[in-house]
Amino acid sequence: MRDITLRHRAEQTLEHQAYHHPVTGIGNRSYLEKTANQWIAQQQTFNAVMIDVTDFKLLSENFGLADALACIYSVGYFLQSSVQQYASVNSEPDDVCLFHVADACFMVLVKTQGPAHRLASLLSMLRTKLANTIDTPMGAMRFHVTFGVSDYPVHSVDYNTLLLHTNIAVEIALKNNQEVHYFNADDGAYHQRRLIITRRLEQALKHNELTLYYQPKQQLSDGRVQSCECLLRWIDNGEFISPGEFIPIAERSGLILVLGEWVLDSAFNQARAWYEEGRQIQIAINISARQFLQPGFAESIERRLREYAIPASLIELELTETSIMDNHQLASAVLMELRALGGEFVDR
Repeated sequence: MRDITLRHRAEQTLEHQAYHHPVTGIGNRSYLEKTANQWIAQQQTFNAVMIDVTDFKLLSENFGLADALACIYSVGYFLQSSVQQYASVNSEPDDVCLFHVADACFMVLVKTQGPAHRLASLLSMLRTKLANTIDTPMGAMRFHVTFGVSDYPVHSVDYNTLLLHTNIAVEIALKNNQEVHYFNADDGAYHQRRLIITRRLEQALKHNELTLYYQPKQQLSDGRVQSCECLLRWIDNGEFISPGEFIPIAERSGLILVLGEWVLDSAFNQARAWYEEGRQIQIAINISARQFLQPGFAESIERRLREYAIPASLIELELTETSIMDNHQLASAVLMELRALGGEFVDR
């Protein structure tokens, strides 16, 4: 006979570490997948609720990553206590499960058997509690939390789809400034369209399939055109795709930087063509905040002015107010660099 108590405890410790967050002790993403797949195998209907702590980026900027994470852990402990309290009163303990799946992201699985109002009452309870302050290492804080809800098997046929749909629901909630969003069929179509547009835009940039149109500004006194605004247009296989659709997709996917470089080169090239014809027509170019704040932006404008051999007065860069105000110190430095190139500031 052998005493295997120590080995058994070691195995239990390893299993706990494999399935729980190392700090909060809440079930992790692996445990979420295991639990969801068990419920799916049992043909159990359930809801999945993604809880996104939307303040995480701001917390990181204000306190640094380590202290921001410490605040998120406090939210985790608060959610764990709240969910356990709810489950003890409203359901069996295993019918409602909380998981810590990413730095600032949690997930709750809720079985739909039993009271029909269970999900609604759980969300109502969490929203009410989260409206109050939570004690953190940085002091008492209020957190902005967004909920994305999907269900099995109505909209999601497996674990991966379920996770995707809750994430899409959170994104749509953030986009529409909602606190809670329930995934639906239209959301799925929107997501597929976004993926398709992203792939098509990559190909369009690769094969130079976009076009700049120039909207003239005409002097009423003498009819002369002294300036114009360049407008980005995209017709793909006969379909006009609105900038209002593909520009936000480009910003989300990171293609906005490639797109912005293409627009600058095309506009500078047109300005040079007119300049060589003896026409000094100023071109206004919209610049995204991300492109404007990229390191070396002013240097890229200076390089183009040299390469295309045109006066700085022929180029007007249009910026939104938010692109300057969101990072005022860096934006001011870039503006000073542009002024040194001969630029002027105009408030429109």
